[in-house]
Amino acid sequence: MTMADKARYLSEPEAVRVLRNGGTLHVFLALNAERVTDEDGGSYWLADYAEFTARVGEIDLDELHEHPERFLGRRVDVQGRAELYSRAVQAWMDGKVRERLYDNVDSTSKYLGCPDAVFAAEAAAVQAWVAAVWRKCYELQADILAGRMKEPDGVVEFIRMLPVLVWPDEV
Repeated sequence: MTMADKARYLSEPEAVRVLRNGGTLHVFLALNAERVTDEDGGSYWLADYAEFTARVGEIDLDELHEHPERFLGRRVDVQGRAELYSRAVQAWMDGKVRERLYDNVDSTSKYLGCPDAVFAAEAAAVQAWVAAVWRKCYELQADILAGRMKEPDGVVEFIRMLPVLVWPDEV
């Protein structure tokens, strides 16, 4: 299994793309796809992706298309799964703050200590949440590696075990 940093797509990337070459399947899974606009106003999709090969008949393609995170969880080594989970956790956190129109979790930090009380409170809440999420993420990964807990059935289940962001106006 090979993880590539980024791949550019002109149209939205397919979640799963399988190319057949004789008896070999080349599988590409797009992760964390986001639309990017360059300085000239042109736009494209930028995505992380996982890539691997398998023999025809070795993998269940229907399952791969329906639940790629489950497939990856069974197909990659421990370090690969940890990397996949980390990327998914970061994308999940960035998605949560986008609900309040922030670019990503990092962009909230510029509002720490801001004179605007709402922005300052939201920034503090996000930063505390990010720390709690990563602490729990690392604890879960250590428990899985040590055999103290069963590995979750994919990224979605893993994320369900992490702390939830509570905005100051929701307390």
